[in-house]
Amino acid sequence: MTFELHASGDVVYKRIERMEEVSSAEKVPETSEEQGEGREEEEKAEESVSEPAEKADDERTDEKSTESETRREGKEGESGSGSEESEEEEKDDGGGEEDAGQMMASREEKMARLRELHRRRLEARQLNHREVVEEDRRSKLPANWESRQRKVEWEEEDEKARQEAEAAGEDYEREKMMKTSASELERLQRKKKKNPDPGFTDYAQAQLRKYERLTKHIQPDMEAYQEQKLEMGADFYPGVNSLTHGGAGKVSKEALERMTQDLAKQVEKRSKFSRRRPHADNQDVDYINDRNMRFNRKAARYYDKYTAEIKQNLERGTAI
Repeated sequence: MTFELHASGDVVYKRIERMEEVSSAEKVPETSEEQGEGREEEEKAEESVSEPAEKADDERTDEKSTESETRREGKEGESGSGSEESEEEEKDDGGGEEDAGQMMASREEKMARLRELHRRRLEARQLNHREVVEEDRRSKLPANWESRQRKVEWEEEDEKARQEAEAAGEDYEREKMMKTSASELERLQRKKKKNPDPGFTDYAQAQLRKYERLTKHIQPDMEAYQEQKLEMGADFYPGVNSLTHGGAGKVSKEALERMTQDLAKQVEKRSKFSRRRPHADNQDVDYINDRNMRFNRKAARYYDKYTAEIKQNLERGTAI
């Protein structure tokens, strides 16, 4: 017979002693009374043994129930923590997606800015190249190309308007004067009368013209002149018997300063005019040297209005 050792140690020892007594009693024949007493004692011993065993079973069931409850609570805690972790993971995933979206947006914005800068750089390069080409073209042109171009355009427009007026049977000069204001006409007339250029006739006339051009900016002090005239009286115009010759007429510092400034301007202007004039490539060469060029220019000033048509016919080969 086997017994479980789930009770306390005293109970086990008592049970073993009782078993020994029972085994000895089986060997000795007993009477009916003894058998009855033995049965009662056996029942009591079984009750005494079963009570702690039941208590131990109850304790074990309680322990199992507590363990199951703790396990259940642990599982619930784990499930709760798992759900919290899953929620946190979902949040982390959502935050990661948002960060990735922001990074992509910032990257696209940077790429757009880079493309815009690249486009501007190419546009600036093209404009710079165009300006360099235009500047090189202008540098190869004559110095007064722009003014000559404007003059040619004005002449073309004037000739076109003249032809239209002649085709319509109108007087072009009269129409032109009617479109020009009176103040503009007066200004042009004053300019022509103020300093007309008759051309070179002789050296005396050229010297006189130069003297007038140089002295017109130096205006005399008429007040000082009249005061000196009143002071000196008849001696203002010295004669043969006058003793004041060379002793009067002291020049003021202001007049000397004015004369010095005028001389400096003349020197500066002369230095500019002393340079050799460049030859214009598009002009006709009808001279053999500089002296002949000046002579032809002077002759053209007076005779071009008569010989221009003859010269054009000779150049075209349509002269009669």
